[in-house]
Amino acid sequence: MLSYLEARDKYVTAGRERSIFNHAMPTARSAILDCSDYIIERIVAYLALEDVCRLRLACKALSAKASQGYFRQHFRRSQDVDLTSEALQAFTKRIEARCGQLRNLNLIGIAPKPRPGDERGQARARRQNHISYLTQAFDTIAERQENHRLESLTLRVVIVHIDGARQLPAFNKCTRWYICRRVWVSAVDTWQVALQALAASKLRIEKLTVFNDGSMELCSLPCNMLITVDLEDSRLVESLATLKSLSLSVCDRIFDPNRDIVEPGQKYEPSSPRDFEAEAEDETNFTGVAKFIKLCSKLEELHFHYCRVFNPAFNVHTGFHPAGILQRMAELESLPKLTKCTMRGIFATETDLLAFIKRTDASDLTLEHIILVKGTFRAIIDHCVGDHGPRQALLLDSLHEREGNEPGTMVLFPWYKGRRAEVAIPMDGIDVAKAESLKRRGDDIKQPVSFLVAHPWFIASPTNMIYKARDRLEYGANS
Repeated sequence: MLSYLEARDKYVTAGRERSIFNHAMPTARSAILDCSDYIIERIVAYLALEDVCRLRLACKALSAKASQGYFRQHFRRSQDVDLTSEALQAFTKRIEARCGQLRNLNLIGIAPKPRPGDERGQARARRQNHISYLTQAFDTIAERQENHRLESLTLRVVIVHIDGARQLPAFNKCTRWYICRRVWVSAVDTWQVALQALAASKLRIEKLTVFNDGSMELCSLPCNMLITVDLEDSRLVESLATLKSLSLSVCDRIFDPNRDIVEPGQKYEPSSPRDFEAEAEDETNFTGVAKFIKLCSKLEELHFHYCRVFNPAFNVHTGFHPAGILQRMAELESLPKLTKCTMRGIFATETDLLAFIKRTDASDLTLEHIILVKGTFRAIIDHCVGDHGPRQALLLDSLHEREGNEPGTMVLFPWYKGRRAEVAIPMDGIDVAKAESLKRRGDDIKQPVSFLVAHPWFIASPTNMIYKARDRLEYGANS
């Protein structure tokens, strides 16, 4: 019996050398047919829809094996669609024949290599075409879905190179704390196209994921760009009236130092000096997330992720204060009662974070890589393990207290097996092992918890190297 990897490699190699339609390839086809149904399922999981279709056409037996659970669940109920005119038109035609089977739609923004001489007017025209085609697709889905609803809509970005090769943003050759220009530009474009098309269509969605699934590291929406869509549009309010789950990743405002650089074919006109401080204090940096949440009156789950962005032209760490984002969220007149809430990478004050936790009253609460710029975590932790805290699950992970420009301290919990980091603090001349996180479920949540706040010592080990690398990848600069 071949292993899964050997079988997959045989198929991929054979597919490159000659078409799978060619019946003069009995050896490769026999090798695939000898695999179990489980191995075939795993091979199908690694293939694009077009390749799966070719595989099914190889022979009758292989068609039956490749058309089982994963194919029916993923390719019939879920669809990945590139945000291009050609792909959107083809997608609309496919939807017309699906008879209401589609449940999950992944819109993939394309981040190509910058085009020399590509003027803003051309980009605007492309965006309007995409909005028009996507609106048609949304209306077609709505006509074939019960109550005009789609279970989930996910926005993603992929980098496409000149040779057609695709690459996730995290694998681009940028530093691990920098979101490259074409990625965030594509993220903004994808956000604008998707939300404007949603507002113009009859489609309703129950779950919206914006650059916050497991593979979208180093891809976030700049915090000041949420309001580039009219969040007061009554049509958008109606489209989001059924939204129950929101998963959103945003990053610092992009202080683009190349904004004033002359483009090919244009004349240079001196512009006024950039006032980075004024841009950093602009209210649009902080109100977008709160305004969007305000539209989601039936929200039950909120997953919010924040990423810091390094910028050489501006000291973003001392001049930009992202704690204002949660402040505006906590100050909303009404907040939904949540069943599940995940906050990752955010900056906050003790007052704002505690108020938000109390008002949303989530049964399942996760606080991960939280940085308090004012106050302490004591009252927050006491509330979480108290009578009015989460009732189903609680995760406190990598909680930092960092006021001003002083080196930050970290909340350390009792050591337990399975922690992500190896942390110790000196006590009475002995290094005492601690844990960076606390995990509890059910009745255990209410048990008393002991913790201390100190400057942790991360032991030199492969475990901590992985821990630090993951934090830089997930939360950006200065994480």
